[in-house]
Amino acid sequence: RDVSVTTAYGTGTLTGGFTVDAAAPPAPNAWYEQLTASDAASGVYGANWRCQTFTPTTSHICNTVSLSLCKTGSPAFTATIALYGADANHLPVGPVLCATSFAASSLTTTPAWCTYSFGTGYEVLAGSTYAIVLSGSGGDSSNTVRVGVDTTGGYGAGQRGYTTNAGSTWVAQPTQDLAFSEGQNPTTW
Repeated sequence: RDVSVTTAYGTGTLTGGFTVDAAAPPAPNAWYEQLTASDAASGVYGANWRCQTFTPTTSHICNTVSLSLCKTGSPAFTATIALYGADANHLPVGPVLCATSFAASSLTTTPAWCTYSFGTGYEVLAGSTYAIVLSGSGGDSSNTVRVGVDTTGGYGAGQRGYTTNAGSTWVAQPTQDLAFSEGQNPTTW
């Protein structure tokens, strides 16, 4: 397309100033990176957080995350899912890029896929690594949010990690992954 700008001094035109991509938007809840296998679970509460890194092959707005979740006991705290950048060791770094929260008590005691929206989300770039972090604002080892884990490490573009001090230091678990999906809801496409 040509771009024209008109001012009091006349009109200037840039020929071929931009290109319109006529590709169709992705389907609702278009998942880009995911691992849906789960053969274990890991508890999240207090300072005990979990993360999963991923490296998208396609740039997109990450505004939807799904995790295999359940609860144990009666967790009466807020759980948060946040998106961070990740370092070369597949550990979260930098500021929160986007986040959403939910009541841990809203989960069932049976594992189920729970999908959450980041609202406007964040543009993740192909080939860059990001971390999905699941944290809790309270609870104890008897009152937790449990997230599904694949102990076979079936996702090749990231890995699971954990912290026991609210994110001050992280430990990578390269042979394991969280059960997760991340994607883009077309309302912000």
